[in-house]
Amino acid sequence: DEDEDEEERERNEFREQRRREDEEREAREFRDEEKREKERRLVEDVARETEAARREREEAKMETVEAREKLKRKFIEEKIAQLKEKKRLEKEEKKKKVKTKEAK
Repeated sequence: DEDEDEEERERNEFREQRRREDEEREAREFRDEEKREKERRLVEDVARETEAARREREEAKMETVEAREKLKRKFIEEKIAQLKEKKRLEKEEKKKKVKTKEAK
């Protein structure tokens, strides 16, 4: 009877040890899964931040390009206005010369 009790106790100890090992393994797997999930979220966050930074750079670049284009247009418009004014003045000058010749 004592032998049976001893065997039963050993079986119970073995089962208890396996149960503890299983619980530890499950806890370890849970921690590992949590760690992987945190890492995945971190990678996603970094990717989002990187994409946002890239978008901001692109927007800033576009704003710079747009500003440059605006300046070019303004410069061209000013040049055109200057040329028109020069032509107008030249026409007036010609008219004055013609009137002066006619007056003589």
